[in-house]
Amino acid sequence: MTPREVTPRQEAAHGHHSRRGGTVLRVGSLRIPLPGGSPRALLPHGGGPAHAPLGRTGGRPDTPPSRSGRGPRGGTARRPFPGSGPDPTVLPRWGRHVGPQGRMPPSLRGPRGRRVRPGTGRRRNLRRALGLLALATGAVAVVLAVSAGYHAARLVQALRGDDLAAAEHQLAGLRADVRMARWTAMPLRPIGAVPVLGRPVADLTHGLDAARHGVDAAAQGLALYRIAGGGQLLHDGRVDLDLLARLPEHTTPLRADLEASRNDLAQVRGGWLPGLSGGRDEALTELDRAITATQVSDAVLRELPTALGADGPRTYVVATLNSGELLPSGGALLAVALLRVDDGRIDVVSRGQVSQLTNLNQEIAWDPLPGDPWQTGKDRQRLANANYSPDFPTSGEEILRLYQAQIGEKASGVIALDASAFSAIVAVTGPLQDPTYGELTSDNVVRKTMVDAYLQFDREATARHAANDKLIDTIFAALLQSKPGADGVTAVVDAMRAGHIQMYFRDAGLQTVLDRAGATRSLAPFSGDALGVYTINTNASKVDVFQERTVTQDVVLAADGSAQVTRTVVLRNDPHRPCPTGADAPTSGYMSCLSRPRVVLYLPEDATQVTVAANEGAPDPRQSAAREKGRQVVDVRYDVPAGQTLTVVLRYRLPAAADSPGYAVHWDGQPMVNTPTLTVRVTPAPGTRLTGTGWRREGDTLVATVPLVGSGDLRAIPGGP
Repeated sequence: MTPREVTPRQEAAHGHHSRRGGTVLRVGSLRIPLPGGSPRALLPHGGGPAHAPLGRTGGRPDTPPSRSGRGPRGGTARRPFPGSGPDPTVLPRWGRHVGPQGRMPPSLRGPRGRRVRPGTGRRRNLRRALGLLALATGAVAVVLAVSAGYHAARLVQALRGDDLAAAEHQLAGLRADVRMARWTAMPLRPIGAVPVLGRPVADLTHGLDAARHGVDAAAQGLALYRIAGGGQLLHDGRVDLDLLARLPEHTTPLRADLEASRNDLAQVRGGWLPGLSGGRDEALTELDRAITATQVSDAVLRELPTALGADGPRTYVVATLNSGELLPSGGALLAVALLRVDDGRIDVVSRGQVSQLTNLNQEIAWDPLPGDPWQTGKDRQRLANANYSPDFPTSGEEILRLYQAQIGEKASGVIALDASAFSAIVAVTGPLQDPTYGELTSDNVVRKTMVDAYLQFDREATARHAANDKLIDTIFAALLQSKPGADGVTAVVDAMRAGHIQMYFRDAGLQTVLDRAGATRSLAPFSGDALGVYTINTNASKVDVFQERTVTQDVVLAADGSAQVTRTVVLRNDPHRPCPTGADAPTSGYMSCLSRPRVVLYLPEDATQVTVAANEGAPDPRQSAAREKGRQVVDVRYDVPAGQTLTVVLRYRLPAAADSPGYAVHWDGQPMVNTPTLTVRVTPAPGTRLTGTGWRREGDTLVATVPLVGSGDLRAIPGGP
């Protein structure tokens, strides 16, 4: 049997490997590894060729065969024979990886004869295989993710339709899709450490982990909804306090799941897929909001049993504010009701119009809250004028003090509702039938109560008051028997954020958590700039329900960190109702179409060079010098006839535009029917650039436009392209 030389590549192809990777001498079934890389020493004739090369055309023994299996010149591919090649003691720089004649073997030569490192082809093939595996597995995971998104959308639809069975079915489908996607992607986890391929695989892994925690959070949320919205928590005018005390058992793990989902999602780096980073950032923003809401809900739920009379009876004033007659806190206080809560049982003790309860708005001696600039020096006041301050904890306390002085009842807190709040409540109860106003829905209740009622009853105030009292009774009765759905709960939360529902409680613990929830509408501390725009109705007309308002804040920064600020306020009085004309047209009262507002502007206390101007032809403004919560108060008065527009321009210099380089502004809005808009433009100091969340760029200027409701912050910091 003739021995033949087997190269490492040929040995690997047959599943046989030399431990040291050298040449193997094979005789029958016997394999002899040769450390020298050549069998020359074993051959006779001093290492010369023992056999002549075979083949029709000859050629070098290490010449690789062609793809057709034939030799380089059409001859048959030949196998090298032992004994050929140079002296094995002279090794090339490839060490033992040499073939006959001392040349690099064909297995180590790349395309066009380029030299390649040993194993490079195998590594390339491995990367290709891993890439294909990642692509295929990722495609399956994406398909499952799309299916999960479908189930999530159907879950929301089921909750909006109050179909708990369908919601649970969709949640099960969502959980199954996420579980299958995670199982499908499991083989990819080790690839997370591979360069290039690792980044998308790691993002997929973190995204699926975030989805798993999101599903767990949805399950906890559904359990909460099943209790709170299924008629178990509130029924027959009573809150089940035992069940209420169990709700934190779900809010605590809900918060933990949301935080875990956020932590996983924050590790998704994105960038390799267009739009991925933006989608991640939007999801993180929503998760932050959900986490904050869960934290606040958990704190409120722990305080609610005491507020609902678990430790003894409590009384609360429910104040109805008229959006057609605006005050900084929302609207004039025209109706009140007194609620008594004992061991979860809610009863309406009394209710009525303020004018009737206070002998036609008679003034009474009282003790105002120290520090309220709107009531300073007023030893006598009427209940209807209690809520001038835009800081509702201040206005709420003033309402309670005046209510006690005029009605004789000391209450534990106050809940203020305007017309838009009643729209949110009807979204909870569903459409209502009223003998005076007909069918009331969340879409028409503002129009029917704030516009049509005054036209229907004209000057018959007593009849309108009686109709409104009956309407309030109907709404409260329906609310206490309701089973809140997802849309109704969302409408109520949005109304609270916009200030249409405001609360103040003398219980410090409950007040603190509600302040964190944004339900108290307080003037919060700030750094940098502060913005507030309010109007006060001075002629008892009801046209403020039609008021349209835009506010523009133009800021020019200086190199020393100061800012020149120009605030432009545009008010339009456009009543969508018949207006009396001629010499007999009333200038005050319910049927007047004249708007006579006091325009109240809040700005930082340290602002200097303050000036106010109005559109041409308006009288010179009368400025006040009040201060509230670290803010200056500028108060000017104008007349705005029907169909006319008023423009007020406030200018001031701000010594420090923020607590750090850049610009920061905190804004507070006034609750009103038509949502006002705020546009802020910031021009940086020469030679600098600004950036920040919520801004768009127009040249060097940053511009942001937001609804001027509730409160919020905008900040621009140095940086940007």
